[in-house]
Amino acid sequence: MEKNSKLAKPLSAREVFIDSMVESCVLSIKKAEEFGLARNKIILSVKISDVQEVIEATEKLSAATDCPLHL
Repeated sequence: MEKNSKLAKPLSAREVFIDSMVESCVLSIKKAEEFGLARNKIILSVKISDVQEVIEATEKLSAATDCPLHL
């Protein structure tokens, strides 16, 4: 949030939250691969209670990776 507050046009708290969820998933992919899990065995899911946020996060995640997504 501190880094975001210094931007010329800061993101909303909602946008920061969704971006952080996507970043967390991408980092999880990297860690799973480091531990030896084959990429074709990785399925991602973003767990958020707000449906619209799940949709937005899943769309961003889909653009960030080719791993299958679970809704």
